Amino acid sequence: MAMWAGGLATLVGCGVRPPSGQAPSSPPGAESVSGISADELFQLALDNLEHLEKYHVGQMLQQVVERLNQWIKFQHRPDHWRPDPLISRLPKQYQELPSVRKVAELEFPLEDGYVLLAALWTRDLAKWISGQTPDELQQAQKLFDWTVRNIQLQPAGGEGPAYWRQLPWETLLLGRGSSLDRAWVFILLARQLGIEAFLIALAPIEEQQSAGEVPWAVGVLRENEIYVFDPTLGIPIPGPEGVQKGAKGGLEILPASLRQLADNPLLLRRLDLGPQERYPVASVDLARAVALIAALPAELSLRMQMVESRLVGGGWMSLSVQPSQLAERIKAAGGVRDVKLWTRPFTIAWQRQQQAQDREFALWHTSVMAPFWIQRAEPPPRRRTQDPQENLSSTQVVREPILPLWRGRVAHLRGNLSGERGASYFYHLARPPESELNIAVAEGKMPLPVRDLFLRAKQDASYWLGLVCFDLGEYQAALDYFQKRCLELWPDGPWRSGAYYNLGRTYEALAQYEQAIRSYEADPQAPDHYGRRLRARWIKEHFLSETGSPSSVEKSPSPPPLSKDSSKAPSSK
Repeated sequence: MAMWAGGLATLVGCGVRPPSGQAPSSPPGAESVSGISADELFQLALDNLEHLEKYHVGQMLQQVVERLNQWIKFQHRPDHWRPDPLISRLPKQYQELPSVRKVAELEFPLEDGYVLLAALWTRDLAKWISGQTPDELQQAQKLFDWTVRNIQLQPAGGEGPAYWRQLPWETLLLGRGSSLDRAWVFILLARQLGIEAFLIALAPIEEQQSAGEVPWAVGVLRENEIYVFDPTLGIPIPGPEGVQKGAKGGLEILPASLRQLADNPLLLRRLDLGPQERYPVASVDLARAVALIAALPAELSLRMQMVESRLVGGGWMSLSVQPSQLAERIKAAGGVRDVKLWTRPFTIAWQRQQQAQDREFALWHTSVMAPFWIQRAEPPPRRRTQDPQENLSSTQVVREPILPLWRGRVAHLRGNLSGERGASYFYHLARPPESELNIAVAEGKMPLPVRDLFLRAKQDASYWLGLVCFDLGEYQAALDYFQKRCLELWPDGPWRSGAYYNLGRTYEALAQYEQAIRSYEADPQAPDHYGRRLRARWIKEHFLSETGSPSSVEKSPSPPPLSKDSSKAPSSK
C-alpha cells in the first residue's frame, strides 16, 4: 500500500498542467534569450523533446515550441522557398485553414509540438523495428507487421466524441485506431527510414463522380514499383509467390506490386473466402487508382523544413514532406491516374479548430488520456551488495511519484523494452493488485473513479506487456499476458480483439498451428476478422496439410456463426 498511498492519483487534463512535482525547470534566461545563443536554444529544444517522458507532455512540448520560436527569430528565410503546388489543389475550405495559410510563416504554434512528438516516436520505433535489415521492402514489411500487431483495429464511422479522428501521436499512444489510422502510422514509420509510402485510393466510377476517393491500401515505392499493403486485412496483398513458410516458423507474406495486381486478376481473387465473401477490390478497379500523400499542414511548412535541415546523425528525423517531388516519382512508377494530398489530415485540422471550444470533446479527450496521468510512487532502488544489512528498505528511501503508464508507453514507443527503465519496468508498476485498490477505496483513501482509472491503466499495461514479451521473443510469457491477464480477467475488455489476434501470432511463432487457427477464428466480431480468416486458411494450406495430421484442422472448434454485419467483406472507408 505504501507504494501508492497518499496522493497517488493526481488527475489532470491533457496538456493543461503537469502533476505536482513533475514540472520541468527552465534554464536561466531561456525566455529572454539573454546570454543564450541561437544554437543553444535549438539544442535545448531538442534535449527537452528527447526527455519529455519524465514530464507531462503538454507542459514540456510547450517549452519545446517556445524555444524553437526563440531560435527561429535568428534564422534567415530562404529566398527560393515557396509553398508546395499541390496545396493549391486542395478543396477551398482546406486552403483557408489558418494552419495552411501560415505554412510560410516562421512561427511554431503549440500543435507543432505534437508533430515533433510523433516524428520522435516513429524515428526511434522505425530504427528498432528494422534492426539490421538492409533491404527497403523487407524493412517496410517489418514496419507494417509491427503496426498491425500493435495498433488494434477499431470500427470506423459513427458519431460523437467517441469517433473523433485521431492524430498519429494519439494512435501510437493509445495503441488502437481505424484502418486509416493504421495506414498513417505505417506511412510515418516508413518515412523515418527514407521509404516513400502513401495511400492508394479508388476514384469513384463515372455515375458517382460526386463521391470522393475511397482509401484502399498503402503503397510503398521501391525501384519504380509500388508494393501494396492492406491495413484493414492486416496483411500485404500477396504476390504470385506471396504466401510462404517463414524461416522462423510462421507465415511470410511477400507483397505484390500494383502492376502485378492490375495484370493478373487471380491475385486479388485469391483473397476471396467464398462465393458470398469476396474481397471488395478487383483488378479492373485499379484503373481508378489514385495516390494520396499524407501530410499535416505543419509538415508542409518552411519552419519544419528549417528544423529538419539542422538535424544530423542519430538525431535526424523526418519532419517535412515535399509532395510535388514525391508525386513525380509515384507517377514515374505508373499505375495511378492522379496524385493528390490526402484530405484527412486537413479534415482533422479543421475539426480540432472547431473542437477547441467544445466542452464535450474536451471532457472525452481528457477521459481517454486520463490513465496516463495517474501517479504512483516508484519503489526504492535495490543496492546490490553482499551484506544484507546494507540493503536499502522502503522506509529508508522515498521516491517522487511517477506516471508509470506514461513512462512505460513512451519507453515502448522508443524501442526501450527491457532493463531498469524500460517499458516492462514501468508497465509492471502500472499493475497494482486489485485487492489493494479495493482496500484503499474501503478505507476512504481512494475515490472509486480513481480506482477505476487504475484498473483501466492495468488493462492497458497487461496487454502491452504481452506485446513487449512477443517482441523480445518471450512467447510463453506473451501467451500468459494475452490469455490469462487479458482475456480471462477481462473477456469483454478493451483489448479483446487485439489479444485474440496476438495470441494467434504468438502460437504461430511457436509453431502451434491449431491453437493459432482457433485464436484467429475466436472473435468473429473483430473488425479485421476477414484478414484473420485468410491467415488461418493459409496456415491450414501451408502447415497442417503437410504435418502428417490432415484431420487436425477438424479438431479445432468451429467459430461462432458470423453475424450479419461481420460476414461482409472488409472495407477501408
